[in-house]
Formats: sequence, C-alpha cells, structure tokens
Amino acid sequence: CGVQSFIVRSGDIKLEKFYWCVRHRSPCTVKAYALFMVYVVFSDRSNDGWYHCAEIEEIEGIEYK
Repeated sequence: CGVQSFIVRSGDIKLEKFYWCVRHRSPCTVKAYALFMVYVVFSDRSNDGWYHCAEIEEIEGIEYK
C-alpha cells in the first residue's frame, strides 16, 4: 500500500478532493479556496473552517470506489 502525502500549493487545490489535515491529523475535503486559504470539511464536522493551504497535504495512492 504505497500511500504518500505531498504539500499542497495554492495553485494545485482541487475542490471535492480528499486531503490530509496536518493540524488535526485527519482526512478532510476541500469545499472552497481563496488565494492561500482553503475551506475544509471533516467527516465529524467538528473542525470545519478556513485553513492555510500549507496545513493540508495531498494524499496519493488511495483508490476511490
């Protein structure tokens, strides 16, 4: 299972994609972005909000079904 994460640059953000939140150590989904900020939603909704794009990492190697 070759799952890797990569730092996300603001120009590489994709909406409705899963990312890894470094601050909360949890997967999240990007719902919006502006400049260097992203609005992310977590499965339990407890930490939803705006974060700096440096706080999320792209998750590679996950197969979606």
